[in-house]
Amino acid sequence: MKDNKDNKKIHIRLQTILFLLITLVVVISVSTTAFFSYRTYKQGLIDRVAASRNDVLMQVSAKVDLLQANMTSLSKLYFNLVSDFAQNDIQALFHGDNPEGSITAGQLMDAYQDVMNSMDVEYSVTMLDNEGLSYTSTKAEQDHDLTGFQNELWYIYIPHSLDKGEVYWTQSHRDPSIGDGFFFSAVRRTKNHEGKEITILINVSERVLYQTYQNIMSDNTIYIVDRSGRIISSNTERMVSLNYFNMHRLDQLVVSGGYSIVEKSGVKYLLSRYDNPKYDLVYLEEIPLENLLVPLRKMQRDTILATLFIIFLSSIAILMVVRTFTLPILRLCQKLKRVSDGDFNTKFDIQSWSEISLINDVSGEMVRKISSLFEDLKEEEKQKRLAELEFLQAQINPHFIYNTLFSVKCLVNLGENDTAERMLENFTAMLRTILGQKDEMISLQEELVILHQYFVVLQCKYGDEILLDVDIPEELLKQRVLKFVLQPIVENSIFHGLEPAGSKGHVVVKAWERDGCLYLSVEDDGAGMDCDRLKEVQGTIGSDNSKMVGINNTVKRIKLHFGVQYGVEISSEKDVGTKVVLILPSIKTEGPAAKGDGAY
Repeated sequence: MKDNKDNKKIHIRLQTILFLLITLVVVISVSTTAFFSYRTYKQGLIDRVAASRNDVLMQVSAKVDLLQANMTSLSKLYFNLVSDFAQNDIQALFHGDNPEGSITAGQLMDAYQDVMNSMDVEYSVTMLDNEGLSYTSTKAEQDHDLTGFQNELWYIYIPHSLDKGEVYWTQSHRDPSIGDGFFFSAVRRTKNHEGKEITILINVSERVLYQTYQNIMSDNTIYIVDRSGRIISSNTERMVSLNYFNMHRLDQLVVSGGYSIVEKSGVKYLLSRYDNPKYDLVYLEEIPLENLLVPLRKMQRDTILATLFIIFLSSIAILMVVRTFTLPILRLCQKLKRVSDGDFNTKFDIQSWSEISLINDVSGEMVRKISSLFEDLKEEEKQKRLAELEFLQAQINPHFIYNTLFSVKCLVNLGENDTAERMLENFTAMLRTILGQKDEMISLQEELVILHQYFVVLQCKYGDEILLDVDIPEELLKQRVLKFVLQPIVENSIFHGLEPAGSKGHVVVKAWERDGCLYLSVEDDGAGMDCDRLKEVQGTIGSDNSKMVGINNTVKRIKLHFGVQYGVEISSEKDVGTKVVLILPSIKTEGPAAKGDGAY
């Protein structure tokens, strides 16, 4: 069941990676193509619309040119008329008199109005001088102070150097003497025979300019702007006479005959521009880009649907190709997985395209060789392990026997024959227990019997000044441990802990179980070690350089038997004592614990 689950995971992973990889390439390719196609079409649409709008602005400019040309001609007639008369004659002319048989101002206006009527344009004339002479064709001089606007900024801005007959075009301004709203004026200045300066204004309502482009508007906004940036006319009437834009910045943003995409209050606009150098006016049009791109919405929707459909069909085709491509590989992986689980009898019989067939044949041959090598390796490792264990045991036993016999010799030399005899008796019983056990693993209770016999031998040497305390729960006595695993640790506690401290003290042996491990601790209250010495001992335990033969061999035996995750932990404090903890796997023995020779 587990094998099938693992194989399924491998199958899903391989297909998913290939499917996602190829699908990603297709999605990126199709999406990129669709995106750039849409962008190209969108840019082309904007270019075409911008070109057409510039043509429209040119047409508006042509209409305004015609209007300004007629205003210029009319202002020239009045300029010549005023220049040819003296002050009194002009005064009489304004009031309808006919000096020396010439036509009146009203007759002159009526004659020229025929020309203006062909354009359906109403205009007015205002003339004044610096001595109070004033005239308006609207006959409003009785109700209004015609000289009041002389203090307006737009009038003040009129240059004084117009005595050569130049025409100056005013900003859009208000003039209650000729009507409501804004007016656009052509201005000339001249002097009569008496040297009096007279200003002539030909006035047209700003709405007349508006009429030149009102029929070409939808959601767009058109501005006619002078070179100072002041709005002369616009379909947004509240903007008339205001400053549109910094003209220097506008020149950087868009040139005549061109366009730019600008953003105002979070909304993007197509800004088109056309300059009329003849009258120094700038024609601008703003169209909301969103409205301009309405025809693209359907195309955008169709493009997205087509892209998704292509990706869907591609995904189905890719999935079929991937399944066909990966099936032999996945079958081969399943067979290799069974081999990795130890089934070296797996048959490699996959027939597919040449590369897979080659991998199948090579894998089969490789498995056969691995199986043979594995069997040889297991036998070799078994023999090597046994040789290492025998070597360690051969090291431990002479080491222990030498220490014990040396102690017996010392007792005999001191004349303590009875003690030496008792020591030999316990030593003989201990050897009988050790050598009588053929198994490398024994119960913890049997190991404690060996430890007790060994400690009796030591007490024959040191007397009752050394004590052994064992604190092990009864349920742990059935645990199986390596034979002769506690003796080297207790021996180190006596020789390296208690003896340097005066050959007096306690050795406490404890055991506990946690997280599947059995912990055996041997703790003494002897001389202990300082930090440097402790680090030195910890660094050499388990290596070939360690001088602590007994404990070093014990650690090696543990790691050889159970693995490198098991071993020993050492902690110590100078003049307090040392604690050694053996870490073994928890292995329980069924039934009652075996009894060794002698009672513990």
